[in-house]
Amino acid sequence: MTVLKELLFSLVYYFAVHKFVLERKQEDMKHLLKGAAVAAVVLVALMVINIFCNMHGIHLDQTATGTISAVCAMLFYHGLIRNEKNKDDGNEK
Repeated sequence: MTVLKELLFSLVYYFAVHKFVLERKQEDMKHLLKGAAVAAVVLVALMVINIFCNMHGIHLDQTATGTISAVCAMLFYHGLIRNEKNKDDGNEK
């Protein structure tokens, strides 16, 4: 390959990797971090609720509490993602 062909190939390769691969990985990492943050918030809230209930002698059902906390975490995460999508749609228009 000549130097000009290598330069052209490297520019196209850099653009393709930067545009399609790195932006997608950054988007996935943002979603992963948001999911971890939501899980941490829900677990802390669940701990506080359990401590409060145990101090007052109320025993919570583990199956129901776990299911409700998981559903709440999913709804909270989807709410965050929906707000992000709405902001992105507003910026594109």
